[in-house]
Amino acid sequence: VLFAALFLCGCDSIWDLNMEPGKPVYDDVGKEGIIRGNVTAAYSMLLYSDIFGEYYWGQLGGMDTDESFRYNVSNQTNIPNAHNITSSATCVRDMWKDLYKVNEFCNTAIMMCETTDELSETEIKDIKGQAMVLKAFAHFTLACNFGPVPIKKDASYDMGLVTDLKREPVKDVCQYALDLCREAVSLLPSIDQTRNSGVITK
Repeated sequence: VLFAALFLCGCDSIWDLNMEPGKPVYDDVGKEGIIRGNVTAAYSMLLYSDIFGEYYWGQLGGMDTDESFRYNVSNQTNIPNAHNITSSATCVRDMWKDLYKVNEFCNTAIMMCETTDELSETEIKDIKGQAMVLKAFAHFTLACNFGPVPIKKDASYDMGLVTDLKREPVKDVCQYALDLCREAVSLLPSIDQTRNSGVITK
């Protein structure tokens, strides 16, 4: 233990990590690959079973009302639309967690766009626009399913140790989502320009 302590203390003089408590390593220069990777990761989260993959349209949003029902489900299966979830069911928790992951990927991409020199202004606007709409989707879906939820506007890197976000009223969360979408319209290209229905456009 003593040897390890001496070795680790000596590392500070060799490597200038320049780290603050609670912050990940980031050199304040946005790299194109990392920026695009964060947006791609946000899109990828939508395929998770607790968002679009199955639970959202199936378990949470699609078949839990009087208009439809889910049959042929074992009473041992803990899913919302079977109306038998328990405190140990993970699907609800995972939906909350993964929608905030979508938001975090987008916040990080937007933050890094501010310091990149590897993207054109048009590319930056497009990336920011896509990220803003994905952030809006995450907050709107959270509010629809959980009621008042925290609005997380900044990347965790920028927040440091300030993590005491309070729940905001549903009306305010939905207004935040709407404002993001309205702002994104002027940044996004039209589908005629992208010729791609797999990404968010004007």
